[in-house]
Amino acid sequence: MHDYFICPNCGAEVPGNAAACPECGSDEETGWSEDTAYDGLYLDDEDDELPGTSHPGRSWSKLLTPLLLFALVTAVLSATLGQWGVYLALALAAGGGAVYYLTQVRPLGANQREQALYQALWRKARGDTALVERLIAYEQQRNPQDGRHQWLQDAIERWERDAR
Repeated sequence: MHDYFICPNCGAEVPGNAAACPECGSDEETGWSEDTAYDGLYLDDEDDELPGTSHPGRSWSKLLTPLLLFALVTAVLSATLGQWGVYLALALAAGGGAVYYLTQVRPLGANQREQALYQALWRKARGDTALVERLIAYEQQRNPQDGRHQWLQDAIERWERDAR
């Protein structure tokens, strides 16, 4: 008995106990995907972070850059404009902080979260939109009472679980 079989879609060796092909994501339940332009490139999925989320170890770097920039601007403005330069730097920092909050920190709306989940799954599928839609349809078939947002989350979780 063989421990591996050949994926009928991409030709990769698939472990006999795998739920899906580790190369292209194809499986029996969702249908075998068509070849994508990215098959065999072994792209890294570590950058699939959703907007509005962060890794615990990276949070300090997001804060450090604006603080260093603020210190630099304050030093330059106070050296050239004196006390008024400090006030101007504080006003600029407040405006920059507001823009940063609105674009990076503020929680995403429901539609934006759904779009971010879809994009994350699309990147995992290496741009294969048909595969993404099949994965969503499979989750919809399993849990028809859930909504698209939950189906996307379930598809991503299943992808990551099967990739281990």
